[in-house]
Amino acid sequence: MDRERRTDRNIKKGKKRKSAKYKRVRAFLFLVMTAVLVCMLFTGRTAADFDRASMKECGDPEAEVPEIFAEGAELYSSDLEEAVYSKNADKKLPPYSITKILTCYLAIKELDPDQVVTVSAYAATPLEDGTTIYLKEGEKISVRDLLYGAMLESGNDAATALAEAVSGSEKEFADLMNEQAAEWGCENTHFVNANGWEDKDHYTTAHDMAVITSKCFESKELRKIAMTVEYEIPATNMSEARDLVSHTLTGRKTLDEHVTGGKTGAWSDTDASLAVAFSKDGINGSAVVLRSLLSERKTNVNKLIAASQDLTPGYLVCSEGDIICEARVRGGRKTITKLCSADTVHAYPKGHERSGIEVELDRAELEAPVKAGEEAGTFTVYADAKKVQTGTLLTTEDIGKGWLPSRIYIPDRTVVLMAAAIVLWFLLLTVLRRIL
Repeated sequence: MDRERRTDRNIKKGKKRKSAKYKRVRAFLFLVMTAVLVCMLFTGRTAADFDRASMKECGDPEAEVPEIFAEGAELYSSDLEEAVYSKNADKKLPPYSITKILTCYLAIKELDPDQVVTVSAYAATPLEDGTTIYLKEGEKISVRDLLYGAMLESGNDAATALAEAVSGSEKEFADLMNEQAAEWGCENTHFVNANGWEDKDHYTTAHDMAVITSKCFESKELRKIAMTVEYEIPATNMSEARDLVSHTLTGRKTLDEHVTGGKTGAWSDTDASLAVAFSKDGINGSAVVLRSLLSERKTNVNKLIAASQDLTPGYLVCSEGDIICEARVRGGRKTITKLCSADTVHAYPKGHERSGIEVELDRAELEAPVKAGEEAGTFTVYADAKKVQTGTLLTTEDIGKGWLPSRIYIPDRTVVLMAAAIVLWFLLLTVLRRIL
């Protein structure tokens, strides 16, 4: 009897041990399965952001430049605030009429464009063989018209009239010009007049003039005037209407299409100057040639602008068609899709550091069905916190509608895997129950 009881107790203990072991295994499998399901549930719920490591370095200050036939020249990066190419950059040379860039900048800064100026005898006195818009002593004309007269026709009289309107005399205005140049760090420049008439004490350098040009053409109004081909000055109290034509934008040779403002200057066919601002492929800068052949000054400047991307160190943020980031797709067979750029974007941070570039994403809320090539938001690139360019994001694939779980961003593939995992789990439990 006792033996039977002991046997029964042993059998019961064995069953309990098996049951406990089975429960432990089942609990372990349950935990594993739960972990798997959670992982699957969140698969595809996050979309990758822009990968900064994908940016490629570009530009090389040591790159070869086509020969520039001018005594002084510089290609200046307004973004980096430094020269990326120069030739005799600190040699003092006469600027001639590109002086009027600074004259007009200061006039825009100090005067109301609608202000009416009475032309003095000094301003109306023609300079021998100098360009003029034929102002007359006592003529009343607006500041705006004088600006166009100075920039388009390079009127020496118009520049002098502006100087007197700002400072009362050309000498005092020249002092103001020198103060402004010094404020911008131009240490090898000295002006004695507002129009650029040759004088041994009126000089600049390719570097200083490149800085002055870059700074002056930050003015939207000056850019607008400089890029005007034709302008009519209305009739005044002493003159009929005047038709002006830009010396800078006309002629047998044309300037690079990326020029945003500029001015020519010349003393003779063998002693001419040209200064322009430009914006090309994310590069903002200026190009200056001094003491160039009159027939070659535009060619020289165009060469510098054409070489700007090779010479300016920076980063190719992305090319057209490059993958920029990912985005979620609601209700799709896939819930994550890659987005590419519709634009090529360069950025040029000061110090040449990648860390100076930021990419801000504004992704659209996509919902299936999705077609490849659809607009899917924008991205904005900043260099040193300054906006460089905004590009367009495009989808890269067709995505059809998915099953119901795709409404909460669970892709069809994950649903299949989850179902398979659940079936496998129950099969394992069944096998274990029989074994144990």
